[in-house]
Amino acid sequence: MRRRESTGQLAIRSRGAAGSRYDTGHDTGRAGFRPGGRDTSSPYGARCGSQDRAIPPGSSRDLLCGCISGSRVDLLAQDKLWSPAGIPAFHPALSRDDVEHDKPHPAALEAIARKWNQQLGSGLLMVGDSPSNDIGFGKAAGVSTALVDPRRRFRDGDSSYGADVVIDSLLELPQLLWKTFDIPGPLGSTSAQTLARKSEPLPETAACRAAVDGDIAALKAMAREDLLAADSSGNTPLVWAADAGKADAVESLLAAGVEVNVKGYLGNTAVSRACRRGHDSVLRVLLRSGTGVDLDEPNEKMQSPLHFAAFKQKTEAVKLMLAAGASTTSLDRKGRTPAEDTSDPNIRELILQARASL
Repeated sequence: MRRRESTGQLAIRSRGAAGSRYDTGHDTGRAGFRPGGRDTSSPYGARCGSQDRAIPPGSSRDLLCGCISGSRVDLLAQDKLWSPAGIPAFHPALSRDDVEHDKPHPAALEAIARKWNQQLGSGLLMVGDSPSNDIGFGKAAGVSTALVDPRRRFRDGDSSYGADVVIDSLLELPQLLWKTFDIPGPLGSTSAQTLARKSEPLPETAACRAAVDGDIAALKAMAREDLLAADSSGNTPLVWAADAGKADAVESLLAAGVEVNVKGYLGNTAVSRACRRGHDSVLRVLLRSGTGVDLDEPNEKMQSPLHFAAFKQKTEAVKLMLAAGASTTSLDRKGRTPAEDTSDPNIRELILQARASL
């Protein structure tokens, strides 16, 4: 773990295999991150010590979190809201009754650091929305700090109490981590050069070739095991049919009972391939199939289907995915939501409007 001299920021370490989803959920709360955590495939998988329930719902599946709140009653109330949603508990969870000194004394962060067997320093990041209480709290502990300032009240002079970074919302934090921190790991910022482009595969099996050709008669004549089997690229006939834009073949394969969420080449599902190519007719078939299609399943690079549709500027695909309820706050490996992963201002506005309506 090391500081980047150019930014004076912290280094974050993560572990695990590629392809786990990470979603920022709602934009609320405060957090303090520390490197490591449990095995996770998100480059933002880190432990965090938090002030007043830091990590928003949806994101904590990839984080181990510690919490400092005003009282034990607050902690119990928060747990009652979070547990039914299947969100992991913070650890440790402290109230002001559990430490000797109140903020801005660093006693609470010292307790969290001891629990994690870590030293206070730039490898911990305290995120909060109060310059005096939260940023002052972090500075007193000698950790890195980020101020959440949605109303832009603390941008002038010393009003931010010297926060290392100031952001409008927690949605900005993961991309900020990517841009300014060293994040080792298979998908981290320090491994970007290893993610080389690969040549596009070709269909190899008879079923895969029939899917690409849209040969419904050939597909119907094949055994179910052939329709389920992937070729050496990892693509099944369904993924190949979606990639080729063969809506009738997709419908035939789904009727035969193939798995709709199966992952193929580079971890992409049929929905991902349809979004990437802009095959709207295929996407409509998949979305109305009633087979439990996963709208947000990421590929090996943590790109969700909506990321693909936005990045490739497939407006109709974006509209279909938003209407179906795709997450507007899922993050790719660089911490970008789909709205940040497009150069089309109209698509960006569609996604932001959908987010605001939730």
